[in-house]
Amino acid sequence: EEPVVEVLSHSRLRVSPPHQRSVELQLNGVLGPDSQQEDVFDTFDDVVAGVVMGRSGTILAYGQTGSGKTHTMTGPILAGTSSYDLMGAERGVIPRALESLYDQLMRQGSNWRVSVSFIEIYNEHVFDLLGGSPSSRKGLDVREGAGGSVIVPGLTAICANSLEEALELLELGVASRAVGDNGVNSTSSRSHALFQVTVERLRSDGSVIAGSAVRLSLVDLAGSEKLQKGSQLSEVANINMSLSTLAQCIASLLDCKRTHVPYRNSKLTRLLQEALQNPTSATVMVICLNPSRGAVDETLRTMQFADRAKRVVLRRGPETPALAPGGSDGGNYNASNDEAWMHLERITEELRAERRERQRLEGVVKDLEAQLHGGHSCEGPQRSNRLMDVFGRPTDELSLEQAFSMARRGLEHIISSVAMLDHDPCEVNRAKDGLVEIVTALDILQQDAVGGGHPLAAEQALASPNSLPMTAAGEAA
Repeated sequence: EEPVVEVLSHSRLRVSPPHQRSVELQLNGVLGPDSQQEDVFDTFDDVVAGVVMGRSGTILAYGQTGSGKTHTMTGPILAGTSSYDLMGAERGVIPRALESLYDQLMRQGSNWRVSVSFIEIYNEHVFDLLGGSPSSRKGLDVREGAGGSVIVPGLTAICANSLEEALELLELGVASRAVGDNGVNSTSSRSHALFQVTVERLRSDGSVIAGSAVRLSLVDLAGSEKLQKGSQLSEVANINMSLSTLAQCIASLLDCKRTHVPYRNSKLTRLLQEALQNPTSATVMVICLNPSRGAVDETLRTMQFADRAKRVVLRRGPETPALAPGGSDGGNYNASNDEAWMHLERITEELRAERRERQRLEGVVKDLEAQLHGGHSCEGPQRSNRLMDVFGRPTDELSLEQAFSMARRGLEHIISSVAMLDHDPCEVNRAKDGLVEIVTALDILQQDAVGGGHPLAAEQALASPNSLPMTAAGEAA
């Protein structure tokens, strides 16, 4: 069957549901079905580089069941076994992130300590995947630590002095995850998994430099799916509940007037709280889509979630001490400063572009007003030329209705594009409100000019008898 998901560019995709209008979405990056695992990791390898420089990072895989999240994060299952290929060409994000991390730490040449922990959230219970045999494991509590941090007392943290040791721990934990056949995937993950790597810088005597710890969290979320009768009912209910809470937290972060974000409503969002709320950390969400027609409803919901998540922008707060060399305590070098300045410059340029576009649109409206008043203005010829430049042809070749229609379409395109800008959602809403006001003004002017009574309206009606009749709202009747 024809896939319903189409890659339009490196940052845009389209979903075409049967018998419905197509939906397009702008993202930071889009990879098609022919992309390799290496391409996926290369799009956000700077998250790992940030960990080495003292900034915590999180990479999450989100999507419906059977969309390829575990394959993306871990890799393919070896034929005839239940083990994953962590060393082959199709190895996933987690082994590649470990390779990159250890390589960069070795090139830094300083003393480091790397420890690994592996958490599973199954049926809203937290389990330690590195803490003994599955039969002996007990649920762990999630508590608030010093300074509002989130801790899991009793969680095993094992030092991994090499890449090989870290991959062995990954393989051990993955083998203990809860999986099952859900009718879509025979080895579907029935739990959320958080593979956490903590990096600390050491002094020459082997003691840990206070405040130097940073964490790389690699998260494979269980997939959302429909509730069905059977033994997996509680599993599906808990998975969907935690994913729904994650969506609520994202929505709360987008609300300019928010007073509360419901992190405590699920174990998943509680453990992801630092990644979601800490402005000094970097978080990347990998959205996995199923392109088949039968999955189109879940695909649209996933896209809606992705659109919300990409618009979350947190205010920068005090930076954590960096791990970069410089002084006995790692120095006061702030690795996120350069990135913050780049982000600020990008937002500033976007705002300037918006201002230029608003000024251009104001000029269009003034030109239209001048035309409505019969050109009785000392700037009439200049305005006429300006209008010709905007629409690409002389004004005498345009009917008044066509001019209004073209201006309105252009404004609507801008309104839809403003929502894609990656900066303060309050400013985005303010820009959208301003553009909507311009559209409304155009509608009023159009009703006044085309609805009758105005000399120019009558002249234009005679000049273009084949133009479409317009309703009061400005749409083709």
